[in-house]
Amino acid sequence: MSDKIILLEDDDYDLDDDLPTAFDLENMPRAEEQELKYRERARQKMIRLAPDVAEVFDSSEAVNEALRTLIRLNRAEKKAA
Repeated sequence: MSDKIILLEDDDYDLDDDLPTAFDLENMPRAEEQELKYRERARQKMIRLAPDVAEVFDSSEAVNEALRTLIRLNRAEKKAA
């Protein structure tokens, strides 16, 4: 069995698009590997709120706006000092 998929030139394919006409299956990332990579990247960016804090905010946008307000106040305080 070949390790490559080759698209045939017939009317079912648009050969003017940007897709390659051959795919090397040996070097193509596996779906599970891609999913694990993206899941790990998402976990690294995830921030967990304490339950009492989470009760106050109903969305991530509300948390972000509160933090932006805190940042602005902190910067204003530093300028005034």
